[in-house]
Amino acid sequence: MSKKSFLDQNGLNYKVDKGILSALTLLTQLGLVMIASVLLWVLIVFYLKRLFFLHDLFLILGAVLGVATGFWADYHIIIQYFKKQDKMND
Repeated sequence: MSKKSFLDQNGLNYKVDKGILSALTLLTQLGLVMIASVLLWVLIVFYLKRLFFLHDLFLILGAVLGVATGFWADYHIIIQYFKKQDKMND
């Protein structure tokens, strides 16, 4: 029995809306980029803090830099996504 006939017999819809799947992929990518950016900056500043005996407030600066960099990267991902969607609709 094939997968398609099994799904049809059990009344299951096997079709996936590509728009929803695309939106979920975009949302996941945006979240991962933001998390990676913040963690990267915090780790860099943590290393520099230990190396140069800096104050703990520099970790907050690292987190702020991470959020700013993450927003910048997410902005460019969103712009690229919508340009791709416009080309597909033309």
